[in-house]
Amino acid sequence: MRLTVLVVGLVVLAAQPAVADATVLNVSPHHLSFGKQAFDTFTTGTVTVTNTGSTAVLVAVEALDVPDDISPGQPESTCPLTEATLLQAGATCAHVVGYSPSRTFVGRQSATLRITARDPALGAIL
Repeated sequence: MRLTVLVVGLVVLAAQPAVADATVLNVSPHHLSFGKQAFDTFTTGTVTVTNTGSTAVLVAVEALDVPDDISPGQPESTCPLTEATLLQAGATCAHVVGYSPSRTFVGRQSATLRITARDPALGAIL
């Protein structure tokens, strides 16, 4: 199962299933929209990741397709791009995405991020 969170600026996020019909991560919102924004301004949006499973998981955020005007992994992110975060059962973390439209890239832009849960002991994607 993939969840997609988008960035006019629009960002898209994805979560992996724990078993065939169950998910261990809840990603909210699924689409992060910055709407119309003036050139050379900066704004952020936050996506919350919740471990809905019964055991701790390692949460990883990966930037798959990100244009220059969109900057995932802002410093205030508690589930950053650079390293996996151990997320206890029922706990949440936040991933903050920045958007700063420039005249160089006029028009609608979108980015895709993938969020996965891994077993902390085995490293396998759940």
